[in-house]
Formats: sequence, C-alpha cells, structure tokens
Amino acid sequence: GMLAYSEMIAEKIRTASRAKLAAHKPMAAPATLKAGPLLSSEKLLVIGASTGGTEAFRHVLQPLPLSSPGILITQHMPPGFTRSFAERLNKLCQISV
Repeated sequence: GMLAYSEMIAEKIRTASRAKLAAHKPMAAPATLKAGPLLSSEKLLVIGASTGGTEAFRHVLQPLPLSSPGILITQHMPPGFTRSFAERLNKLCQISV
C-alpha cells in the first residue's frame, strides 16, 4: 500500500544520494549567486507536478526565504524546456534554482 510505496521512494532517494557524480560534467555556475547564511538541516521539501505545475511552482517557491530547507522538485515537461524553466525560477525566486 501507501506505506510500502513511500518506503520504496525513500530508498530510491537514499540510493541517489550516494551516487558518484564526479564523472559527470558539472553545469556552469550562474553569473551571480545570492549569498545567504548556510544552514545545517536534515529537512527536505519534495514537490511534484504535471500540467499547470510551472505556475504552481512559481507561486510556491517565489516567496520562500534563503533560509528555506533543501527543495527537490519534479515537473513533467517536454525535453528542452527544463533549462528555461529553471532559469526563469532562478530569476524570480530568492533561493537559487
């Protein structure tokens, strides 16, 4: 049921967190970074969306302060749009996207 499904998702997240990404080419850093206090926290906010999600994400993420916990979002969208979506959110939000 739902408990088994949530345990499966949690295990997949734990597995992904152990992935060795050093072999991948890192993305270029943004031209400007928003500096804020670094907080140590084990909190993580996870949000997923499909149709209409791009505007919903803007409404949810835009008011969040720099001190927000880590956020993982998943958005169903065609290839080629993810970069512009992330860049738009990065311009509109206080947090780095």
